[in-house]
Amino acid sequence: LFADCEFEQNSGSPYGALTICRITNLQVERCIFRDNDCGGGGDAISVNCFDDGGHVVVRNSVFMENGEPTCGHNFVGANSSARIENSVFCSNDGINLSDGWETENIRELKGCPVETDCDGDGQVDWIQCAFNPEIDLDGNLVPDCCETCTGDVVVNGVVDAEDLGAL
Repeated sequence: LFADCEFEQNSGSPYGALTICRITNLQVERCIFRDNDCGGGGDAISVNCFDDGGHVVVRNSVFMENGEPTCGHNFVGANSSARIENSVFCSNDGINLSDGWETENIRELKGCPVETDCDGDGQVDWIQCAFNPEIDLDGNLVPDCCETCTGDVVVNGVVDAEDLGAL
């Protein structure tokens, strides 16, 4: 398990930040891949040469400013199995995902959101939302606690009958 990690400014040939090889099962969670570069495999993640039955799952992670468009940011080899879910891609050169990745709830943005900290907890809001989708139920990369409005007693982002019932 790789969790709560950062892969930044890694370069290599032919692979970039994280090369996964001959590992049968691996999870990558709440990681940031920033400004990684390669010479021909995968700028952020390269998954290849698995033994039979190998699988990697990447979830709640951020891929930003990874470079060299000819590489593809995440490469999956012919005998590999990989899934990425609840993750954000922004300001990357070229393609975000090569063929072979199963995906669920992926957000691909042309530019990265402004790095704000609306609740003063020392964490960049949009990255915090990517890591913890339950704090951003409307999926706009702003923590719901920063979007409350007058009368929203139950803090669900709208003033409705549920608020009246709570009174």
